[in-house]
Amino acid sequence: DDARFYSQKQQGRFIYDGEEVIKVVNDLQRYYNIEIKVDGRIQHCAFYGDVNIVDDLEKALDLIAVSLNAKINKDKNGNGYIIAGGNCH
Repeated sequence: DDARFYSQKQQGRFIYDGEEVIKVVNDLQRYYNIEIKVDGRIQHCAFYGDVNIVDDLEKALDLIAVSLNAKINKDKNGNGYIIAGGNCH
């Protein structure tokens, strides 16, 4: 998993072809060094898409949210994000 992460980081984008949302979020947390929480019912949903790492984090989170019909909120401290609601369909 580290090799995949660093290889895609060097290429400038993360590519997901049915990866679980929690894995995508873990990559984003690791790359952007910020906490992102995911609603338990959508953690294992499949995500298909490319995240360009020159984009800001909110653009990447919006991509995930749209694919799951979820919402992105700042956490109560304003230091991280929460992906809430939505579904796998």
